Amino acid sequence: MTARHSTDDELIERLYGLRTADDHSKHCAGCAARLAAMARRKSLAARPPDLSPAFLAGQRAALEARIARPGWFPSWRAMSLLTGATAVLAAILIFRPVPRNPQPRQVSDAQLFADIYTAVQDVEPRAAEPIHALFAEQK
Repeated sequence: MTARHSTDDELIERLYGLRTADDHSKHCAGCAARLAAMARRKSLAARPPDLSPAFLAGQRAALEARIARPGWFPSWRAMSLLTGATAVLAAILIFRPVPRNPQPRQVSDAQLFADIYTAVQDVEPRAAEPIHALFAEQK
């Protein structure tokens, strides 16, 4: 007899005939009990449910009645029209035409170099301008 017990995977393989019985499972009461419990669960799962023909006929009648009854929404055509209108509205809102920007203003070379010089020589970033406005004296 080996000291190692069979794993659940080994027992399942034996239950479904994928593995042959070894000496341990023949002599170990614990592994044999686990294998017997697995076999009982397998037989219970394979057994068809106890349903009477009257119960099944009632289920079928209820299903056919539900299919015949119209739903809460008037029709699938109205649903498709509503979906299409929503898609068109969303497309208009998302892809609405944006007016083109006017032509950029013409700047002379001297004005351009002056603006660049001012930007390079300024020590403070442009983001600090609103902060200076907070501390400016009110007139």
